[in-house]
Amino acid sequence: MLDTGLKSAKLSGSFFYFSSIFFILSFYCSYVSFFAFLGFLFFYDKKPALKLTFFSFFPFVAFLYSGVFKSLFIYYGLNFFISLALFFILVCYHFFYIFLPVYINKKLKLGIIFLPFLFVAFEYLKSKLFYGLPLGNFNLLAWNIPLFIKSASYFGPYFVSLELILANVALYMLLKKDIKFILPLAFVALFLFIPINKPKYSFTKTISIVQGGIPQNEKWESKFLNRNLNIYINATKSLKSDTVFWPESAYPYIFEISNNPLIGFMKNKKFSLISGVVRKKKTKYFNSVVFIKGKKLQFYNKQILVPFAEFLPLRSITDKIIPKEMDPGDFSRGKRNVVFNDGKLKVGPMICYEEAFGSISRRYKNEGANLLAILTNDAWFSKTPTFYLLGRNAVFRAVENSIWVVRVANNGISEIISPNGSVIAKLKPYKKGVLTKKVKITVSGKTPFDRGGYLFPIVLIAFVSLSIFYRKYTIRKSKV
Repeated sequence: MLDTGLKSAKLSGSFFYFSSIFFILSFYCSYVSFFAFLGFLFFYDKKPALKLTFFSFFPFVAFLYSGVFKSLFIYYGLNFFISLALFFILVCYHFFYIFLPVYINKKLKLGIIFLPFLFVAFEYLKSKLFYGLPLGNFNLLAWNIPLFIKSASYFGPYFVSLELILANVALYMLLKKDIKFILPLAFVALFLFIPINKPKYSFTKTISIVQGGIPQNEKWESKFLNRNLNIYINATKSLKSDTVFWPESAYPYIFEISNNPLIGFMKNKKFSLISGVVRKKKTKYFNSVVFIKGKKLQFYNKQILVPFAEFLPLRSITDKIIPKEMDPGDFSRGKRNVVFNDGKLKVGPMICYEEAFGSISRRYKNEGANLLAILTNDAWFSKTPTFYLLGRNAVFRAVENSIWVVRVANNGISEIISPNGSVIAKLKPYKKGVLTKKVKITVSGKTPFDRGGYLFPIVLIAFVSLSIFYRKYTIRKSKV
């Protein structure tokens, strides 16, 4: 019996070192996320904070950002070890926001039930501090379960993260036969039955998405530029749609008004075109979206740029470290939203990284947009988890605002998402293709999230901060 007990203890101890495997499995099967935290919770009282979080989460975070290493090494052409070092810094930065809440919770002995609130508070801080990193949040594990994520229309995606972790805590406490499991379970169950926004009116539009399928290493090669443009023009010229969408920087030259082949192509077309372009205005460059309908032109300039890819932070320091030949050059920031007016269809354009920021899409909804268009080029991360991770944000932008979303990418993932977060049509990644769909665009009023639910993480941080200060006060007082 003693022998069996020792073997069982060794087996469970060995399991700890592979507990992150459940998070990786959750990435491919969302339902696994409802018990993915069990390994971490089971060893919570048995391991120090750093060891506990490292083996539970670090491999998973590295898995999520593996595409960044590929992008730096293969496409940016950086040295292998420099690429690895930058990748490691990014993973460590994200990991820090997972380790710190565990460390604080263990140090102050705040209890398992309080831990989900700390996790989500630091998840929000990660999205705001130092240019913001809203990627890889826990809510993205449940992205394709509309019943579960519909609470985002009330309090946003951070609330979904809280629900998911609380569901894991409830299951853990149930397995431990702790009657308090009823509290987190009741909290989660309550929001499964909340009603969703009912549409005010609807209209029908035929939408086409063009996915060029251009390999990243050929996208900016001068000898391929004309061919790349023709791929999109040839796929578009015979379409009978109302609105056609091309991805980020689909137009492969600097976009100018005079002698522009794209403007010439669209001159007598009945459909509208929304495409990613690069523009120059005086001495400034912009990552932009153009809306073309006959002779009508509108432009949107990207507002949230990717650090180290679209601009270099702390120029006075980075200019001394980064060689000129590796300098990506700086895009300038756009300053406002621009709603494209295509008859009844009011389109709010977003570019790439912006799909991870709910503030832009919420403003679009309040400004009258009834469809969000996310134009991106994720070919930088092809065939890695990062490639599949990024598009999950689009689902939450749809649910938060109860709005239709069109996501169009050069190499995928290109799809149409309904206001409840369901993907109703998509193109296969890594292939050229055109998706044409007649869509009944339902238009809803403001969601609770639009009206004030976006303040949830700020309220959560206030609650967490007060709880920590109160706990520290009671500990200090008990020592007196």
